[in-house]
Amino acid sequence: MHNLAIVIPAYKLTFLEDALKSISSQANKNFTLYIGDDNSPDDLYAVVKKYEKIIDIVYKKFEENLGAITL
Repeated sequence: MHNLAIVIPAYKLTFLEDALKSISSQANKNFTLYIGDDNSPDDLYAVVKKYEKIIDIVYKKFEENLGAITL
């Protein structure tokens, strides 16, 4: 069990890739990364797959764009 959870709401492919690159370079990998795909038109999961072996990732694609609602 990890002591830290990182949550990324994702929509733009370029921002997600930069974030994953930065997170994967951390020396301490004692965390779980949760990514909420806000129904992006881009294939965010293709990028997520590249990092699944390096980072403990939980990925969820929403069926509709939730935007800035309160979860």
